[in-house]
Amino acid sequence: MKNAEPIHHLTTLIQLNYDRIACYDQATSLLNQLNVGLNAAPFFSMVTQESARNIQELVKAVKALGGYYTQHTSIAGKACLLWMDFRSMLAAKPVHAILSCCEAMDKMVTKGYDHVISSAAKISDDLRQCLLDHRITLESSETLRNTYEALQNNYVLSQNYES
Repeated sequence: MKNAEPIHHLTTLIQLNYDRIACYDQATSLLNQLNVGLNAAPFFSMVTQESARNIQELVKAVKALGGYYTQHTSIAGKACLLWMDFRSMLAAKPVHAILSCCEAMDKMVTKGYDHVISSAAKISDDLRQCLLDHRITLESSETLRNTYEALQNNYVLSQNYES
């Protein structure tokens, strides 16, 4: 198949975005179960929506190249979810542990995008620009995570101060 390499790269990015959605969904659930401070859903729903849009664009590109794609998480993504569960149960600061797992997932996704963007695969300029746009929006997740963590820490400190 003449487009095998670009299709492989794009399907890997699709899977990484599914991993990212699962990671932030689980983080939201775990953070809300802690019942301490701020609801994570408003913060992290933007991240999952961003990955869902990325998936739609990548699926469209894979189909245009004549390929097929997967609709599930990877083994590495599942391992990350298990690690998040484990760390959140044992950590002295579970919020920090959960958010660090989200950060690790974002680094994994970013590394995937960087690999595809810098590869010698025959990807059109439009598709490469689309991937660059995805890559840029990944950077906003770091700001969002840091903002949530800072607000969460401030909320907890203010609750402790009032008590």
